[in-house]
Amino acid sequence: MHAYFLAQLEKLRCLRQTARGEVWLALLPKGRLVVWKRICAAGLPYALLASRPPHPLWPEILYCAEDEAETVVVEDYVQGEPLSARLEQERFLPESEAANLLLQIAEGLIVLHGLGVVHRDIKPSNLILTESGEIRLIDFDAARTVKEEQAEDTALLGTKGYAPPEQFGYGQTDARSDLYALGVTFRALLGAGYSGWLSPILAKCTELDPNRRYASAAELKRAILMRRRWAKAKNGCFVTLAILVGAALYFLPAPTKNPQPTPDEPAAIPTESVTPTQKEETAFPVAVPEPAEPDEEAPAPQETEAPIAPQETETRQAPSEPQTTRTPDEEAEAFLALFADNPEKWRRWNARKELEFGIIEKKSLSPKEEADAKRDVLDDMRRIELGERTEAFQKTLPKAMTSDEKGRAINEFVFEQIEILGITDF
Repeated sequence: MHAYFLAQLEKLRCLRQTARGEVWLALLPKGRLVVWKRICAAGLPYALLASRPPHPLWPEILYCAEDEAETVVVEDYVQGEPLSARLEQERFLPESEAANLLLQIAEGLIVLHGLGVVHRDIKPSNLILTESGEIRLIDFDAARTVKEEQAEDTALLGTKGYAPPEQFGYGQTDARSDLYALGVTFRALLGAGYSGWLSPILAKCTELDPNRRYASAAELKRAILMRRRWAKAKNGCFVTLAILVGAALYFLPAPTKNPQPTPDEPAAIPTESVTPTQKEETAFPVAVPEPAEPDEEAPAPQETEAPIAPQETETRQAPSEPQTTRTPDEEAEAFLALFADNPEKWRRWNARKELEFGIIEKKSLSPKEEADAKRDVLDDMRRIELGERTEAFQKTLPKAMTSDEKGRAINEFVFEQIEILGITDF
C-alpha cells in the first residue's frame, strides 16, 4: 500500500531540503495538489491527526507512515499567503483582522491541545492566510505529545524569538508554550506602535513564567471575546456621547445679531427669541434679559462684559500639566504605590520594572525613545493588572445575574479600574 500510494504521486517542485528531511509539492492523479514530506524523526503526531476528522486550522493528513527512523507524510496543500510575507513588507494587520485570526487559531488549538499535541513552532511563516480569510497552521515537524512524567523536552526544536524559554531546556512544553509563540507572533504582526485592546492579552500570553500566561487556548478565547466586547462598549459610549453633544448644540438657539445697546437706550429684545411657543420647544432654557424700567439707567456695555473665557481655559488645562511632566520612573513609582498593601504584587511588578527598564537603559536610545519604551512597558503592566483584577471581579458576581447584568457590572468595574490604574488609551 505504501509503495502503491507513493507511486501515484508526481513530484513537481522541492520546497525544502535539510538534514532533517525533504518537502515536495506533488500532484495526485486527479489533479489535487499535495505536500509530500520525509522527516528524519519518529513519534510525530501526524498519524494521530490522520486518524481524526479534518480540522479547518491544519491541512488534512491524507497519508502517514513511520518507522523508528523516519516519518513519511502526504498532506493537503494550503494555498494562500504566509503571514511572514505581510511582516516582511510591513503590511501590519488591522486590529479587527488580528482579533478574528486569533480567535480562529484559539478555537483550533483547543482541539489540538485536547488531543495532547503541542505544535511548538507557531510563527508567521507557518500561518497561511487563504483568500477566503481563513487561517491555516502548517508544519507539525517540531510538534510533540505531552508526557506528564517528563520534566523537560528531550528534543529542543522550534524557532528562537518565537519559542518560549521552556522550549530550550528549561522545562516541558505544554499548551501555554504555543500561546507564548502566538503572542510573540501577533505582537510582530500588529506593528511596533500598536497599543490597542489586544495589547494586554498578548502581554499575558508572553509572560516568561508559564504560570502567568493563560492556562489554555479556551481561556485565551474567552479573554479576546470579553475584551472585544468592552472595546465595542467603550466606543459605543463615545458615539452616544458625541450624538448627545451634537444634538445639544443643534437645539441651542442661534446667537442674536442685534446691535449692542447704547447707554442712552435699553437693550433690544428680539421678539422671535421670547415667544411662548419657542420657549416651550427649546431643549435648554435660555435666560432672557428683562427690559430696563423707565426710571432706571441702562447699564453701560463695559459693565455687562465679563471676559472669563481665558480664565476658564486656563483652569481646564491646568490639571493635565503634571501628567505630561512626570518621568516614566515617576509613573512607575505611582503604579507601584497602588500595591503598598500587597507585598507579593509589589515585588512582582517592581522586579519586572527593574528588569525591563534596565534592558531599555542599556540600549543606545534618545531620551524620548527611552521614555516611550519605558512607558510601553508600564502600559503592558497596567493592562495585565487590569485583566487580572477583572478576572477576579468576574468570579465574585452572583450566578443568579443575567448576562446583561453581568456585562454592565463588568463594564462599570473595568472603566473604574482604568482610571485607578492610569490607563490613558484603552
